[in-house]
Amino acid sequence: MQYMAPEQLEGHEADTRTDIFALGAVLYEMATGRRAFEGKSRTSLIAAILERDPPPVSTLQPLTAPALDHVVRTCLAKDPDARWQTAHDVLVELKWLKEAGSQASASGPTAGRRHTREWLLGALLAAVSLVAAMLALFHFRQSPAETHTMRFQIPLPERVSMDWFDSPVISPDGQRLIIPGMLSDSSRHLWLRPLDSLTYQLLPETEGGYAPFWSPDNRSIAFFNNNELKRIDAAGGQAQTICDVTYQSGHLEP
Repeated sequence: MQYMAPEQLEGHEADTRTDIFALGAVLYEMATGRRAFEGKSRTSLIAAILERDPPPVSTLQPLTAPALDHVVRTCLAKDPDARWQTAHDVLVELKWLKEAGSQASASGPTAGRRHTREWLLGALLAAVSLVAAMLALFHFRQSPAETHTMRFQIPLPERVSMDWFDSPVISPDGQRLIIPGMLSDSSRHLWLRPLDSLTYQLLPETEGGYAPFWSPDNRSIAFFNNNELKRIDAAGGQAQTICDVTYQSGHLEP
């Protein structure tokens, strides 16, 4: 768990930047000999990853170049957008750090210190190169998602026409369609159609309804009727008035 990124612990979707966080934790452990995040329990470890930053590498290993702190700290940023975006970015920074040598340090190292520092940077470069190669292999072995163009027509219910401001609305789960329309006697209603069927059902209690929209749970439909906002269960039933609305400056306002 000590290599899990904050977004993983919070249940968000993982991506390449999540791997960068884990890489930063590995680099930190290689450079300092201790884990970036520790806790006596699972809960305290999670809190450390989410809320705290580890001590800078240079405070634990004075022989390391201070610029290495920047590389590792960026890997371990809580916000994925603030991290290096790919392992190649980390590799480029470490190569620059190794080539810069004493210029990357605030003070000129002795020959022994320079040798130790170069050995550590060489080991870190090897680790990052291996990780970058593994990530690239995994990426290119993934089959690209196939895309297919779909074209279809949705006929209106019989003897129903739509005005210029009417439009069909698909439910959030993509299973049903609600259509506002007008009969030959100019009365307006809402019609419901499951997309696995060709049959429309006129929803009672929706006469005069327009501008319908679905609830996020797909269970009810809201619509406007004159100066009221109403809702009705998708399964049918009695329409309920939610609130009164007024038309001001081109907008409906409660």
